[in-house]
Amino acid sequence: MDGSINIDDAATPGVDSETWALPESRCSWAGVVVPDDSAQNVSDALKIFTEGVAKEYGVTELHFTDIYSGRGAYKNETLKKRIEIFELMFQLFETFYFPVLYQTCTKELLSEWSIPKSKKDVWWDNKDIKKMGLQILCFRINKFMLEYAKHFPQALPAFVDEGLAKDNAVIEIHSWSETFKNAQLHFIASHKRPEIQLADFAAFCISRSQWCAAKASPNEGDIYFIQNAVRINAINLDYHKVEKDKIGREFYEWQIMRDRKEKGLPHRIPNKDEK
Repeated sequence: MDGSINIDDAATPGVDSETWALPESRCSWAGVVVPDDSAQNVSDALKIFTEGVAKEYGVTELHFTDIYSGRGAYKNETLKKRIEIFELMFQLFETFYFPVLYQTCTKELLSEWSIPKSKKDVWWDNKDIKKMGLQILCFRINKFMLEYAKHFPQALPAFVDEGLAKDNAVIEIHSWSETFKNAQLHFIASHKRPEIQLADFAAFCISRSQWCAAKASPNEGDIYFIQNAVRINAINLDYHKVEKDKIGREFYEWQIMRDRKEKGLPHRIPNKDEK
């Protein structure tokens, strides 16, 4: 069984982020790479996991936003039981140690980069936050897989959860055929391909951990996501050890400022009208 690249977006994990460091326009993507040598075992594990959840809750897709929020099929479920579902998925990520790439795009980012407009009627619209974020994520995945080419002897088929394009749509992805099989992205409904739910989980948990960390006063539920996000092997993100009582908006904004400085970006100071 061949491996695969699986991608999903997290959209905005909460309109009121309480900080300028997480603009409301943000859209985040996660890509989970499943190597050839573990593809069959991953497929078997996911089948057992998703069939168990489907039997108990009558759902065909997991949708971790719903599980976290207690919506839909999980409306009457206890928090403890819903956390157990997250724990099972965290354990899956720890067992297989998937390489995960994560990318956020915002209006502010596009403005800073001064990216030119795309040609008319081109699908990859450089001014579209979602499409640009996806494009940057694909660039990061390509770079990673080329750097570790000995672990990826062949290009892998890439699947993206439907939404940005319709189910069964196929989009050309530049000329990265050495990484993305046939240089294509295949958009597909996640219930048809359980591996996409790995990306749904990674996108949700990483985005939620950032949102929680940026709150003025994170609660115990927030701390859970902050502490457990490290169990996801997000190779292009830095994890920082910090005392529990220092977690909060001030520390998060300081980290963002430091990161911008290291990347040569302007030392952004929010004005008084910004959160």
